Amino acid sequence: MIKKSGEYLGMLTQTDIEQSFALETTTTGALMNYPIISIDVSDDVEEAKKVMEQHKINHLAVSRKNEIIGIFSTKDLPN
Repeated sequence: MIKKSGEYLGMLTQTDIEQSFALETTTTGALMNYPIISIDVSDDVEEAKKVMEQHKINHLAVSRKNEIIGIFSTKDLPN
């Protein structure tokens, strides 16, 4: 998660970093995903999977009362 002045700006994943060719001259802001796609902590796994498929992403921010409390990844999905 990229945060500035108390506000989340975007998400930077390992895949974003691996796909960058010039890491020493690239900023995190240039690589981060924006806007942050999130689900509520009370949403079920099927909803998370649906949102990730819809947005073609592998990571979701998990929030409670509009505060990000964690990250959910496709690696967290049951087989």
